[in-house]
Amino acid sequence: MRKFDKNLLVIVLLIYLVSLVLFDNAYSLNIVYLTNILLLIVFLYVKIKYRTLMKISYNYILILYALFTLFNFLSCSWAINIEFALFKSITLTLVLINSIIIFNILKITSTKAELYLIPFFVGTFINALVLMNIFGYSANFYQDHRFVGLSTNSNLLAIYLLFSIFSSIYFLIKTKYFLIYIYMYLNIAISLYIISFTGSKKGTIFSLLLLFVFFITHFKLNKFIWFKVIKFLIAIYLIFSITNYFVDIDALIKNINILEHRINNVLDAINGSSTDISTKYRIYYTQRALEIFSKNPLLGIGSDNFKVFEGEYSHNNYAEILANTGIIGLILFYSMYITMIKKMLSQKSKTFIIYIFILILMVMDLAYVSYYLKITVFFLLLLFTLIERENNEKQKN
Repeated sequence: MRKFDKNLLVIVLLIYLVSLVLFDNAYSLNIVYLTNILLLIVFLYVKIKYRTLMKISYNYILILYALFTLFNFLSCSWAINIEFALFKSITLTLVLINSIIIFNILKITSTKAELYLIPFFVGTFINALVLMNIFGYSANFYQDHRFVGLSTNSNLLAIYLLFSIFSSIYFLIKTKYFLIYIYMYLNIAISLYIISFTGSKKGTIFSLLLLFVFFITHFKLNKFIWFKVIKFLIAIYLIFSITNYFVDIDALIKNINILEHRINNVLDAINGSSTDISTKYRIYYTQRALEIFSKNPLLGIGSDNFKVFEGEYSHNNYAEILANTGIIGLILFYSMYITMIKKMLSQKSKTFIIYIFILILMVMDLAYVSYYLKITVFFLLLLFTLIERENNEKQKN
């Protein structure tokens, strides 16, 4: 394939990902739709041009997600509310088709896979400008005193920022350029700062966990330890000097205190003594979903039918899938994660942080519903591409 066509695919996928990170909200969702259509048109154009329209690549992630989608469609036959089940199954089908297109572009342009992490840096930067009220209308970017930025809600924004932090860590491990090194630490600092304004418990906990694992593995004792420490200290000094001009220290301290209170509420809830309404509702919905699953363990009650009982989703991906599609649905969906981990272990991948990030994604599913999100499948496919490329390079050497 000509270089021009490869670059064209890279550009349209980057445009789509930037739109997904920045405009996946009720006010500007049409932008995501338009860039998605552009992505489809360019992909079909390239396929037709090279007469490879019928040569569609796929992997085990797509196969398992296709089986999961098919099972959701089948659940319409036993669903309490067929309309709910059918609508969610159609949503999953659209996510699947989109993911197939994206994976084929990733496969064609795998040598430039790191570029697809850049949209998360763009998202961090633009949301930082919004937080600083550069564009005005600051009240429009808050819900219940929690910063939502350009996202649908504060928790989803925190998840995008977590992806941004992972992307920075990946570049920190791979880069040899000091300026990139500085920027990645700056992006981490800004992402954490914004997360503090979202008030997201999972965003805070898992971002700090990811960074903790990175530091204890990256700064392990070897002959380069002092060089890494010096680089790190210089980076921190420069970042502090830059961020000192726009960081509201008082607001940051206040946010940290609020987050501490919210996390303590979760710990109290585990001990059965929480008075936090949000935490109580989440525990109640999870228990209710598991109760429904216990009565329909194999097949569940039908795709998206938990909300027939409670009017909304369960805030727990495991409980949601178990209630709606039973143990079969759960096995199909999480086989994507388990198979990827097994593949990494068999290939003896050296990018340890990817293992940790996959595990974090799995644990994070205890606190939100992710199975129908485009970004969930995309990130799994991107991680798969990075792992495959690392393995191919290892074999060549």
